[in-house]
Amino acid sequence: MILSKPPFMAEADGFGKKKALMLEILIFAAVYMIASAAQSLIMAAPMATYISSMFADGSLAEMTERMFSGDFIGAMGMIKMPEYVVLTMLFSTVTLIAGAVMYCRLIEKRPLRTMGLVRGNILGEYAIGLGAGAAMAAVSVGICAAAGVMSIKGFSPHAGWIILMYFIGFMIQGMSEELLLRGYFMVSMARGRSLYPAVFISSAVFALMHILNPGITLMGMVNIFLFGVFAAVYVIKRGNLWGAAAMHTMWNFSLANILCIEVSGMEIKSSVFVTETSKAAEWLHGGAFGSEGGLGMTVVLAAGLVILCLIPSNKQKTAKHM
Repeated sequence: MILSKPPFMAEADGFGKKKALMLEILIFAAVYMIASAAQSLIMAAPMATYISSMFADGSLAEMTERMFSGDFIGAMGMIKMPEYVVLTMLFSTVTLIAGAVMYCRLIEKRPLRTMGLVRGNILGEYAIGLGAGAAMAAVSVGICAAAGVMSIKGFSPHAGWIILMYFIGFMIQGMSEELLLRGYFMVSMARGRSLYPAVFISSAVFALMHILNPGITLMGMVNIFLFGVFAAVYVIKRGNLWGAAAMHTMWNFSLANILCIEVSGMEIKSSVFVTETSKAAEWLHGGAFGSEGGLGMTVVLAAGLVILCLIPSNKQKTAKHM
């Protein structure tokens, strides 16, 4: 696969000196930790309420016992965050957006357009991304349904206005991870060097950011890495960040709030449909980690990468006013 820098990434080469890859990784880790610390402050009150409820019903003690006995995966699987915690967590990822933007603007002196936030057909690119995310989720679930290990059983009684709140939350969360990993980190690492190390390292870091998620498996880590590669190539081929952010958003929203399937181990009850998953063939449907932990997702991402390679790059030029 031959990749060439889109205009916004080529322009980023002119801002600041190229740093060693290890230094770029360490700086990213510092930016991420500071932004995550700010997010923790927002999450402090809802998490304290949640932990208090776990203490009251004894589940906190059981989870602690499992962790000390070596059943770390089982302990993480006990995490069932209430919706007020999940929504707060999604909205609080705005701190990751702020961290990435502040570093790039104040330290690297890069305009927003060099993070992929280019002007020109923003709504069109976002709409294409939403469609791509929905299609990926549908095909992944379709593979499992065809194999008889997943089926839609009807409408959920939890559907309501809160689903709109989730969509807005996933819009923020999808943008935050794409801006942090692709718009900032990947672009910074690619300055003055080949794209390939930047794509590989940013995707590996993206996977490591999910290593403590409930229900995580080796297949889940592989698929999260592949998703990172897919998103990186999507950004490069489309020449902007809008579509990748929309795709990320719609993938999560489609699974969680349309089909009621776990997303990276996160279980959400408010959905349009109720989906039943077989106890067998977790290697295919992903088990407690959700579709991202199954072979169905691997097939979708591999096919998606092939399609991206066949589609010509978007010739969108970099806007000069962002």
